Amino acid sequence: MKKNKITIAILITIAFLIAVLLIPFDIVHRSDGGTTIYNSVTYSVTKLHEIKTMEHTEAATHETTTVYNDGWIIYIFGIKIYENISETTVVGHGT
Repeated sequence: MKKNKITIAILITIAFLIAVLLIPFDIVHRSDGGTTIYNSVTYSVTKLHEIKTMEHTEAATHETTTVYNDGWIIYIFGIKIYENISETTVVGHGT
């Protein structure tokens, strides 16, 4: 019976340590267009959606050109293992 209690205690401890290491505890929402950063002890994942530039290209039609950076960046133990960032251009017309 004592062996079962020790086994259960060890399993609960291991489950707790895995949860602490893998569940993100710090979620940051930046006001740069929508970037979200998920941090845990062992990794960091960034969902990038930031406004790179915004230009008013045509004053007569109120045309605005906005350039966004979109993508993902993943770090494990502080080492970048994945980066996929693309640039998107959006042309909008105001009234």
